[in-house]
Amino acid sequence: MTISTAPTDGNRSSAEIAELVRTKEALELRTHELERSLALLGAKLAAVTDGLAAADAERRRAEETRQRLSAIVECSDDAIVSKDLSGRVTTWNAGAERLYGYSAAEIIGTPFSVLIPPDRTAEVADCLHRLQKGERLGHFETARRRKDGSTIEVSVSYSPLNDAEGRLVGASVITRDITRQKRAEEALRASAERLNLALSAAHFGDWSWDAASDMVSFSARAAEIFGIPPGPHLTWKQMQGLLHEDDRERARLQVEQAVAEHTQYDIEYRVNRADGTQVWVKHENHTPVGAFKIRGGLAYAVIFVGAMLAATTGVVAASVISMGLISLPIMLRYGYDRRVASGVIAASGTLAQIIPP
Repeated sequence: MTISTAPTDGNRSSAEIAELVRTKEALELRTHELERSLALLGAKLAAVTDGLAAADAERRRAEETRQRLSAIVECSDDAIVSKDLSGRVTTWNAGAERLYGYSAAEIIGTPFSVLIPPDRTAEVADCLHRLQKGERLGHFETARRRKDGSTIEVSVSYSPLNDAEGRLVGASVITRDITRQKRAEEALRASAERLNLALSAAHFGDWSWDAASDMVSFSARAAEIFGIPPGPHLTWKQMQGLLHEDDRERARLQVEQAVAEHTQYDIEYRVNRADGTQVWVKHENHTPVGAFKIRGGLAYAVIFVGAMLAATTGVVAASVISMGLISLPIMLRYGYDRRVASGVIAASGTLAQIIPP
């Protein structure tokens, strides 16, 4: 009977042992390489995961921003419209529906030219040409046509719409109806013209003294009477120099006392004109019969008139402030501080913005 036994380390040859050592070292090296590869793969996977999370967060932020902007556009009282380079309407907000009378379903895909009066077609082509040159068109006044065929006066601004590569793909157009504002301005101009005609027909002129700046402003008729150019170019002392020396001090005292005490006066004085002639001037500043004074009453009146003007005509606050500036020289003449007078006019504009027509 034959008995065999496995070789022990002592029975193995040195060559076998060396081969085992090399195999072990190769396995350890391979294990280390796999561990490094797994670590690198884990790092890359973590980076990809972080990138996906950041991209998702950015996408959510972009979507939230888009939704906020969309809500702002949709809730705006202005008509906000976009069109492509072929001139067809691509977006249409609720403000545009109210202004033009078309619903979004009716107008989207329709040429933008349906909103343009026949005499303004060249204007649209010029706007597109300027946008293609990279210009941004600020507000300008023009006219637009509604669904019912009526024409409205509007303030319009154009902005370019670009794709991801920066190429122009269309335009955004913001339009605001200023018809009521223009009518109010025209009524104000007509009223001023009628007043000037009445003053001219009666041979009346008027001048005002801004006590804060010490400048005297003359209307055209008053300047003609005094023989000087119209406008604010004389100080109060220089204006007194035009008066006859025998009348100068008496007139100065009466005017300054009336301004300080908010009272009326009625004086006559002689004016020495530059051409050597002399004229008698009757100067009146009357409080209406039955009127009574309230401290700060002029300021209250400016605010009240501005608010009532907006409520009854629908003019925008900017127009109310512009018209309120007419009262600025008067308030300054009656001793109002410039900051108070400016605040009064701003208050009238604020109420005009708040109070609905």
